[in-house]
Amino acid sequence: MRDEGISQAQIARLLGVTPAAVNQYVKSKRGTAGQDAEVLEVIDDYIEQYRDDPDQLSAHLCDVCNKIKLVLDKRAADETSAPGCCS
Repeated sequence: MRDEGISQAQIARLLGVTPAAVNQYVKSKRGTAGQDAEVLEVIDDYIEQYRDDPDQLSAHLCDVCNKIKLVLDKRAADETSAPGCCS
């Protein structure tokens, strides 16, 4: 957020949550996705793509959620199919 010049209040407005909720995510008091490099990359790409048009940013919020879900689902599938140390 700091690198992009976007405030927590602006992020909260775009996501439809309170600034306090955004603050809790930032401080890792709520959720763990904010600590995941791949998830953060998806979010950064999304913000960069729509940063000049906030209406489009909020209109495509489902897109970023779906991309994050794909990243996490792929990781889970990769972990499930990875051979164990003794197999």
